[in-house]
Amino acid sequence: NTGAREMAWFFDEYSKYKGFSPGVVTGKPVHLHGSLGREAATGRGTVFAIREMLKAQHAGRIQDHSFVIQGFGNVGAWAADILTEHGGKVLAVSDAFGAVQNDNGLDIKALRAHVAAGKQLAEFGGGAAVPKEELLFMPCDVLVPAAIGGVIDKTNAGKLQCKFVAEAANGPTTPEGASILR
Repeated sequence: NTGAREMAWFFDEYSKYKGFSPGVVTGKPVHLHGSLGREAATGRGTVFAIREMLKAQHAGRIQDHSFVIQGFGNVGAWAADILTEHGGKVLAVSDAFGAVQNDNGLDIKALRAHVAAGKQLAEFGGGAAVPKEELLFMPCDVLVPAAIGGVIDKTNAGKLQCKFVAEAANGPTTPEGASILR
């Protein structure tokens, strides 16, 4: 994974050869000409997109919906946090190692603290561990694939139990999967 530290390295190395160039990479720390709010930006943008999708579909507001988020890295964790701030109910999240579910909604702030302390997501006491492979098929209003590409494809798109898919990863739905979802 890349974070502010790695982006600072890219900035430093590029600047060594090409001169001071703060605009060459995004995601740098603020003290190295980064932007305030950058860490949460993609997750926040995901929430804005969900809000506007719900409006366009005359489906109500975020607070009226349940969410399942596949991926609890930077984008998924921030999206979950901001969705709950807007009254949404995050029922389940996963990472590369496991998943956790709570039908009453996960306490995302407590879950983020749990993960930040170096503990496994699936060991979070505020929910039940579930196989990560089941996450895409959990009933919810909005499924948010926020991890890797190609996770929704022709073999599983017809099995999703959501009303909407809000893509937060790079290419999480294959063209064949998208045809089925339409």
